[in-house]
Amino acid sequence: MNRVDSLVSIVIPCYNAERWVAETLESCLAQTYRPLEIIVIDDGSTDDSLAIIKRYAQQHADIIQYETGPNRGDAPRAIVVSPDRVASM
Repeated sequence: MNRVDSLVSIVIPCYNAERWVAETLESCLAQTYRPLEIIVIDDGSTDDSLAIIKRYAQQHADIIQYETGPNRGDAPRAIVVSPDRVASM
């Protein structure tokens, strides 16, 4: 596999970041490198972060995935990105 074909994964942790999450996603989407995936982990935000994330994920379903759940603090965790890949946070 050559460098051009290598998938780049951007993992964005998010907690009550409604002020910044749209700008962060726009910056990631503006990257010219492809293939690219953006994975947003919302850790139980109580503001509008999740609504913003969902809107972007709907508009860019081929690039943006998200996971959400109750606030888990700083406990180590992993998410399944695909059956053969796990992203650890």
